[in-house]
Amino acid sequence: IQSGEATKATANAAQFSFAVAFVASAVTAFVAVKWLLNYIQSHRFTAFAVYRFVLGAALLLLVPSGS
Repeated sequence: IQSGEATKATANAAQFSFAVAFVASAVTAFVAVKWLLNYIQSHRFTAFAVYRFVLGAALLLLVPSGS
């Protein structure tokens, strides 16, 4: 194999890997958004709100006031 052919083969493999990763991430994002929208319609966010308030208070206590 000549160096030019090896470079083309490497570029083709990289493009194929990029395409596969792009499709996989698009499918995963679609499924995640669809699930989240269904979850939002049927559940409340009370636990999430409590979690955010507790985390916010903890961060305010842990972060030095001079920073």
